[in-house]
Amino acid sequence: MVPQHPSSSNEYSMSNNAASYLTLSVHEKAAVDADNERNIVLIEQNGNSSTSSKSSSSKTSSPQKGDLQVDELSESNTEFDEMESSLGKKTMVSLSGIHKALVELKDYAKKSDDRQQEMLNVMRETQQQHQKVLNEQRQQHQEVLNVLYEQRQQYQEVLNEQRKQHQEVLHALLNVMRSSQQQHQDLMGVLIAQQQEQKQQHQDLMKELQKQQNNNK
Repeated sequence: MVPQHPSSSNEYSMSNNAASYLTLSVHEKAAVDADNERNIVLIEQNGNSSTSSKSSSSKTSSPQKGDLQVDELSESNTEFDEMESSLGKKTMVSLSGIHKALVELKDYAKKSDDRQQEMLNVMRETQQQHQKVLNEQRQQHQEVLNVLYEQRQQYQEVLNEQRKQHQEVLHALLNVMRSSQQQHQDLMGVLIAQQQEQKQQHQDLMKELQKQQNNNK
């Protein structure tokens, strides 16, 4: 039974990292990249040390002539070394592909982050321009309101002045009418008194004439 290579668990871990790479933040992506770099270095070191140890052991444990079991064991070890070497190479190729995919994914994530930042900047600039337009419109509206309020104040002052003048004119007319009415009443009193006096004088004169006529008879 072929033993499991130490790189198989690392390959599975890096595959999971590749699957969830897009969901990580910037700091987490940097940590994943650093961890992947360390795994590749460890795998390369383990592969080199395993290959050198297996080759040295095969040289030191060379079978003696005439020992069939030792030859079979040596041949089995050689096949195992070749199989393990092939598996290591395939693993390295697979890890290299994953590392390349992670690098490309990292570049894509960086470009995506840059694009998002650019969109945020455009949205922020658009919002600032919109706020600027709103502020200008609000200022213009306030200026119009101030002008209208000032005109209303002036119009109210004119109305108050006209009302005051109208009241003064009415008071003056009422005073003149009262004075004229009083003068008319005084004049009518004088005329009535003169009429009564003239009537009395006429009656006295008639009495005097009647008296003279009676005396002449």
